[in-house]
Amino acid sequence: MKKLLFSTAFFCLLAIVSCNKDQDKPGDDGGSGTSVKGVPQDSLVDSRDNKKYATVLIDGRVWMAQNLAYDAGTGTVCYDDDCDSYLEDYGYLYSFEAAKTACPDGYHLPTDEEWKALEKYLGMPEEQLDMLNQSNRDADIAKYLKSGGAVNFNVVYSSLQLNGDFGAIGFNSYIWSDSTDTGIILAREISKTNDRVNRASFSTNSSGNKACLRCIKDE
Repeated sequence: MKKLLFSTAFFCLLAIVSCNKDQDKPGDDGGSGTSVKGVPQDSLVDSRDNKKYATVLIDGRVWMAQNLAYDAGTGTVCYDDDCDSYLEDYGYLYSFEAAKTACPDGYHLPTDEEWKALEKYLGMPEEQLDMLNQSNRDADIAKYLKSGGAVNFNVVYSSLQLNGDFGAIGFNSYIWSDSTDTGIILAREISKTNDRVNRASFSTNSSGNKACLRCIKDE
């Protein structure tokens, strides 16, 4: 009888240990329950000013994992015109025209198609990829792109300049895409308050609109 009780207790203990091990086992992204991932790569050194940027490989493409902080001249500003306070953490804000030529050699302004490929990989349904505005794109994929997210893209909330006025810092980020072939100018908005990726549109005739820039490596 004692032997039976001991055996029963032993197997129950084994079952508990096994369950705990399964619960502690991380997924591909370190335990968030998704298979998407980003693999950090060698740093990018911009030969124009020797600034160094983290990069990450996501679904076969190498992206900058920090905002570009290269002074491209006309169309380049720091948030609130205060580079001492904001440049290091947030990079520059660029007009769309400046963004088209600001990336370092071997990298370029990501196209709308390249952004949509990234969004599809992260789990956005096909029917939402071409939609504008957060209300139409309700897939919760921005959580993977935010600082500490599964793919190591590490978005920071650098705000924007809209018609010459700066938005509030620390609440959202607007990141340009090369979208002139669509007839409108597009950027991705990622907000602190939700996990949607907004495909936001801007006027093609306003140089007072400025957003941050994440370059993608040429194929």
